[in-house]
Amino acid sequence: MTQLVAAATAMIPGDAADGAEERLSVPRAAVVVSLLSMGLWSAVVGIAVLVL
Repeated sequence: MTQLVAAATAMIPGDAADGAEERLSVPRAAVVVSLLSMGLWSAVVGIAVLVL
């Protein structure tokens, strides 16, 4: 499961992830926990929403 999260976070450029984190004021740990609980496809959709 941690490999899935690592793969998902690896797809996000560092600057984009930091920018989204600053805009939304969401701690990265909370994002990882939500990715674990939502599952892979929901995580992909969530990441797409954050990036867009």
